[in-house]
Amino acid sequence: MDLATPYDRLKDFIDRVAALGDRPDDDGDLLVRKHALAITMLGLIPASLIWMLIGFAIGRPLLAASSVYFAVALLVGLLALARLKDFTRVVGSLLTAGMVYVFLGHISLGGLVAGGAPLIWGILAPVSAVLYFDGNRSLKWFGAYAGMVIASIALDDWITTFVPPHWDEPPLWLLAYNLLGPALIVLLLVRYVDGQRLTAQHQARELLHDMLPAKVAERLSRGERLIVDNHPAASVVFADVVDFTGLAATTPSRELLLTLNQIFSMFDRLAARHGMEKIKTMGDSYISVAGAPTPRIDHARAAVEMAVEMHRAVARLGGLRRRGIQLRVGVASGPIMAGVIGEHKYAYDIWGDTVNVAARMESYGVPGRVQLAASTRELLDDSIPFTLRTVEVKGKGLMATYLVDPAEAPRFYHRPSALDAGTDAAGTLETDVDERVTRDAAEALASV
Repeated sequence: MDLATPYDRLKDFIDRVAALGDRPDDDGDLLVRKHALAITMLGLIPASLIWMLIGFAIGRPLLAASSVYFAVALLVGLLALARLKDFTRVVGSLLTAGMVYVFLGHISLGGLVAGGAPLIWGILAPVSAVLYFDGNRSLKWFGAYAGMVIASIALDDWITTFVPPHWDEPPLWLLAYNLLGPALIVLLLVRYVDGQRLTAQHQARELLHDMLPAKVAERLSRGERLIVDNHPAASVVFADVVDFTGLAATTPSRELLLTLNQIFSMFDRLAARHGMEKIKTMGDSYISVAGAPTPRIDHARAAVEMAVEMHRAVARLGGLRRRGIQLRVGVASGPIMAGVIGEHKYAYDIWGDTVNVAARMESYGVPGRVQLAASTRELLDDSIPFTLRTVEVKGKGLMATYLVDPAEAPRFYHRPSALDAGTDAAGTLETDVDERVTRDAAEALASV
């Protein structure tokens, strides 16, 4: 049973007409302008037919004939837009035809005194040119409209002699139609374009929020460009696929990318569960942070739990085990700088010695283990088993580090952080990768 209302059917029809001139390679701005053009032409067809009826009713065949001419021109314009997709040429032809039609209507009604201000319809040309073209071209069309008005005033005596007025003064209904008709079309056109603009802004804002932390995205949207904040206490997690070079040499590129996507998608879910902020991926590396951009007291604990769960998530999936995929994960804690710099391709990033130490913890780590810097170990209790290790680190010298075996670590529970405003800090939710995540990932790998 068809549950569509008349409004739904009308909206669907208008949407289909609006998309007549679309091309796959059109950018968003051109699509908006093409849609606005098609809707304008569609709206002017009934307006011109009303003028045709007025022409017949008052015995003005020139008005009726010119109205038919303009309605046909609009239909031809829609067909040309659908077939040729030549936006610029169609717009120019439409505006020219419209100006000619307005002038013919002005003549057919007997000039300025008796015409009921039909010249107001001509204002649609420069208004439309603003939407369809650049500012210079819209001024040219306004100049053409002004020229038509001046010519109408100069030729008014000749027009009234050639075409005697049907009445001494225009009826109020005709004056109202000439005032309200163009105003309604301009209003609908501007509302449509403004609606498209707001939609584009909303999509851009959503994209910005997907790329950046919410608070940072809001600061950028408010016009702030250089965003750099100091965070005195944060924990950074670096994760890397062991022997990725060898895996890449023996795995088809599509399968390799699907596998990386599968792994990183799991990490994204884990980051969201543990209140971590994903920073970026570089090749086969995944970087995240706890304590920035929103401070949290338990940043070290959250980072270690995230690191352990990353190992567990990879080990749990049979497809990754069959490929022999393992991770090295490193964690370090301390002060960092974080923010967004530059003018294009915004990305939230982190800097500082803590970041460098976390990278070293990963690169000098042990496959299948989490390696912690002493700065992280000092912030943790003894609920997680550690193994002391001494490592000679390039640029750092001999460092005491701590290894965590995911198989020996306890089962973790998610504790609300500073990100979870208004929640009970004692609340507990499982953070292990649930069956749904496991099933989704397994299905993705099976499709390779």
